[in-house]
Amino acid sequence: MKYKIVFGVLLFTAIFTFCGCASKAPPPAPPLPPPERIFVESPPETLMPLTVNILQRLFDSLDQTAADIHKYQMILFGRIFLERNYTQSSNRLESGRVTFEDLHIREEITIMDQTEGQVLGYEIVNDEIILSVCFEQEDRYIDCQLVFSSMAWDVDGYFYLKYNTNARSSLADEKGILQYGGPEYKLKFTGERSPYLLIKLTQRDTDRLNARTASGRRVQ
Repeated sequence: MKYKIVFGVLLFTAIFTFCGCASKAPPPAPPLPPPERIFVESPPETLMPLTVNILQRLFDSLDQTAADIHKYQMILFGRIFLERNYTQSSNRLESGRVTFEDLHIREEITIMDQTEGQVLGYEIVNDEIILSVCFEQEDRYIDCQLVFSSMAWDVDGYFYLKYNTNARSSLADEKGILQYGGPEYKLKFTGERSPYLLIKLTQRDTDRLNARTASGRRVQ
């Protein structure tokens, strides 16, 4: 009987010790923090006026300019407003009676400031660099292009809108006329300065040191 009591006490103690140890198991390790990610900001994109100097830096030759300039995004600086009035005449026959009809049409085209465009034509005439730029997305307007120009010797000169100032009307807001897709339009734009082209440009300045020590040269 005495041995049974002792055995029971030992058994109870062992069970109690095991349960106590199990209840005091160490908590699981906290999850590892995610790896730190470092974001490097890229240089800001800037809209810069297109100049002859920029063209010379982009292209090594005139042939390369003509072949690749269409790959660069152009931006219009300044709002352009085009207007023309024309008449379409027609006739129709009803019950033996002919009717002449003249339809008077007023057409207006607005090209907003900051509108994107693509250079589709490039040529040099008498030291004048001429760019033909399309600001229309639809293929049916592919021939609707505006002409911008700058003198080749003026490396810092902008590419301004080219138009006929001799046909300027007496109205103060009409600057002249130009052709757009064939027909001639009266031209209006805001301000006294003619609209010109911008180009998307990012400028990076990087410092690099090339240093070495001469090893010498032994005569054999």
